[in-house]
Amino acid sequence: MGESKMLKGLAIGAFAGMALSLIDGPTRKKTVHCLKQSGSHAKGYAKNPSHAIQDLRIKYEQWSYTLDSQIKNVLDTLNQMEGYLSKVEQIDEEPPKQLEGPPKQLQG
Repeated sequence: MGESKMLKGLAIGAFAGMALSLIDGPTRKKTVHCLKQSGSHAKGYAKNPSHAIQDLRIKYEQWSYTLDSQIKNVLDTLNQMEGYLSKVEQIDEEPPKQLEGPPKQLQG
């Protein structure tokens, strides 16, 4: 029962936010333009479903290429970090150097 009240509250809040944002003229014009454009795309896809499938395939290939290149970038960065960590480990394993006397400024 509490879940349905939450969903109703979310829906009412979303609707109220949408209504308040449409008071602004430029926002309203942009929204109407986007809705008309989406409607014309939907009509075009309904008339020619093969075009919709072709567009979907093109978008899928673009996203696949983008994802692949980003994964390669992440792997390259991780490999660089691994190299830096191995250098830091080598520095940590070296014994500390002993000073050979007081600094020159303090002598004599």
